Amino acid sequence: MNCRKRDYRLKHQEKQGILQKQFLTSFLHLSYHIGVTLNVYTHLGLEDAAAEMARMEEVETARKEQEKISGKKDKENMVTGNEGPKVTFDDYIGGEAIKNEMKDFIRFLQNPRRYRAEGGEDPKGVLLYGPPGTGKTFLAKATANEANVPFFYENGSSFVSEYTGSGPAKMRELFAKARKYAPSIVFIDEIDTIARRRTGALAAKAEEETLNMLLSEMDGFDTDRRRPVFVMAATNYGIDPGSNMAIDPAIVRRFTRTVYVDLPNKEERLQYIKAKLSEHANQVSEPFLDTVAKRSVGMNYGNLNHVIDKAIRDAKVQGTAITELLLDDALETLLFGEKKAWGLEYSERTAWHEAGHAYINWRNGQTPEYITITARGDFGGYVMPATAEEKPMYTKKEILDEVKVCLAGRGAEILRYGWEGGLSTGASQDLKQAGKMITDYVCTYGMDDKLGLVYLPESGELPTEVRERI
Repeated sequence: MNCRKRDYRLKHQEKQGILQKQFLTSFLHLSYHIGVTLNVYTHLGLEDAAAEMARMEEVETARKEQEKISGKKDKENMVTGNEGPKVTFDDYIGGEAIKNEMKDFIRFLQNPRRYRAEGGEDPKGVLLYGPPGTGKTFLAKATANEANVPFFYENGSSFVSEYTGSGPAKMRELFAKARKYAPSIVFIDEIDTIARRRTGALAAKAEEETLNMLLSEMDGFDTDRRRPVFVMAATNYGIDPGSNMAIDPAIVRRFTRTVYVDLPNKEERLQYIKAKLSEHANQVSEPFLDTVAKRSVGMNYGNLNHVIDKAIRDAKVQGTAITELLLDDALETLLFGEKKAWGLEYSERTAWHEAGHAYINWRNGQTPEYITITARGDFGGYVMPATAEEKPMYTKKEILDEVKVCLAGRGAEILRYGWEGGLSTGASQDLKQAGKMITDYVCTYGMDDKLGLVYLPESGELPTEVRERI
């Protein structure tokens, strides 16, 4: 009986010692984290306490390192406040309607509650599409700067990887970071890399899985209105479902707004060129700048920037200010290539040919905007009419006038060199263009007096009567 009591007391004392040690260890942890020095060495023993303190320091160091890594990872591809791009909507030339709409989205990001109180629905995002070089990425940067909210950016290609599942995982991580700092903006440039129309093909499985994750993040069950994430995306693809180069209709529907960012018109090109040249010494007159703006029809801001950069480099080489000749050469080089020396005989023939175009242009009531016989690329010169800007529609007379202008170069050569000597390969592009216009005139627009209102598809063999009429 006494033996049992003694064993019970020993076990009880041992248990109490373990509990006491556990309590003091916890106390030591508390003292470490709140910075209070406690005299527990005598209770735990010097060696145990030192080991415990060393272990705690290792744990704390690892925790801080992990927080540091996590913080860095959070801020990858993220800009906030003064770190953001230093551009505003005022720096973007043209697109007033687009900028006004973007400012409305910014109001939502800056104060979501007030926006909702005013009766507005939470916008999910905006898709910017259109030709390359029109400033879609620039508009995203300006939005980030003016909204002054955290801005996360990725390129569509960054979601493409050889490892299965990495694309959806990266998309999920991107939105998790954005929600952590919400309200915020997520910008995906070149979204067509992952958002092309789905076909179910095995080769596109990875991209389609990433697209599915993006769809879920934008409009899935896990979205939280209290932490809004506004999505911006840019693409050079279209949104017409019937096009081979189209964004998937499902992702198009997710965006509150789809905005077509068009090429700059003549006034916008002129404003851009003036702004760029004002930063450098130049001797370019206002009338010449107006001519350059007209001749650069179809060019985007990126192209115009290349023209001005070349003129600046050439001016530095010559040690002069930017002159009209340097700017003219830069524009022609970008459009058609470097100058070629074809000799006097070819230059004379080209002069007659282009004079024919210019004369009929003038007879049609249009003063040519620019004439050159400097050979570049695969042609010896050209005439640009004053109305080179693309029009939404043309009348029957305007089409026939254009056909006459195309054929006038060949006519001028025949007038100068005779029927035999006047037939040269220099009119090949003119004949091709005239043939296309007359074919459309007859088969597409139904303007021919004899055939009347007909439409014949381009594919397939045209009837003999139609071919003879053309």
